Parts: sequence; structure tokens; C-alpha cells
Amino acid sequence: MQLDLYTFDWSGVISNDIKPVYKSNMRLFDHFGIPRISLEEWKGRSTLSPVGILSDHGVTAEKKEIDELYEKHLNDVIREGVVPKVYLDAKEVLEFLKNRNKILSVVSSHPENNLLGEAKEYGLKIYFDLILAGSGEEKAERLRKTFTRFGKKPENVIYTGDTFKDIQEAKKAGVHSACVCNGYHERERLEKENPEFVLENLSELKNIELITS
Repeated sequence: MQLDLYTFDWSGVISNDIKPVYKSNMRLFDHFGIPRISLEEWKGRSTLSPVGILSDHGVTAEKKEIDELYEKHLNDVIREGVVPKVYLDAKEVLEFLKNRNKILSVVSSHPENNLLGEAKEYGLKIYFDLILAGSGEEKAERLRKTFTRFGKKPENVIYTGDTFKDIQEAKKAGVHSACVCNGYHERERLEKENPEFVLENLSELKNIELITS
């Protein structure tokens, strides 16, 4: 197995944004008159977009309205000091892969403006050849677009996420799947989806590169 293209989810993989994202979702709950839920309960449902989780509670507002409200609340929360933080091993891993001439990309449902701002703030934007962010298309479709754009076959691509949905989307796209256990979902839940690689943290991705090159 030769890996030429490494694609990453953002939230829970590169950026530890669990607290600000949770608080933003709870402000959406407040806006629509829904009782708040605990952080742990919300993490268990975190594969759902704000539109999805609100829909489960009977909210019928338009997607555009919800997306705009969510981004506003997220920016408010960040301004109040609850900020996302880069995982400490992210830069080292990206630099390691880039030095081995790998193509690096992001496929994420995180709001595009926020993701690009975080990537710049973390000093990581320079490592990525492509960033696809925001809600809309399924991740599987974006993964297909990514490897097609770079002229790569799915068997030469790996997607690293942190939720069971990320694993499902990687499989749907036909690419290799890896997951980190220090993001939104815990190891036990991730392993039920039978990913090819289960990593304690992003640093272990370097081992995959070394054994597959």
C-alpha cells in the first residue's frame, strides 16, 4: 500500500474545538427553545450538523438560517474567550508528511471562514494543498473530488477523522480509513466501524507512513 494523499478532518483531528463548538450548539438550542443537553450527550450526537441535531428536535428552520446562526454563535463564543486550540502534534505530523512529498488536504464540515482562520492562526495553512470546508456535500463526495483533482486512485488515499461517521464516509469513498481517539468519539465507538487504523493521537500517523512507504 502506497499513500500519496493524506486527507484530514479538522475538528477533533487538527483543531481541538470541542468546547466552543458545544457552547455554540447550546446557544442554538436556546434560540429555538430546546432544553440544553450535557457535553457528553452532545458528543455522542456530534456527527450531526447543527441542522441535523435541530431537526431531530423538531426545528424546521431553513438550513441557511441555521448555518448563519451557528457561525454567529461560534464567533461570539470565541470572542468571549472559549477558543479552539491546535493539537500539539499537528504541525510536526504535517511537516513530516510534507517533507516526504505527500499531498495534504482537509475535508471538513466546519464553517469555512472559521477553519481558514484557525489554519492561518495555527501556522498550518501552508501545509495544505486543498481545503474543502463547510456544510453541504457529504464528505465521501468531497473525498472523491479531492483524489480526482490530484489524479490519485482511492487506494493511494487515506482519510483521518475522529468520529464513526468519518470512518463511514472514508469507506463510502473507497479510501483508507484512520481515526484518532482523542477527538469527539472514544475508541470503543470508533472500533465498531472497523477502521483500518486506530490511532491514539495524530502522531501515530507517522508510523503508518513509515510502514507503507
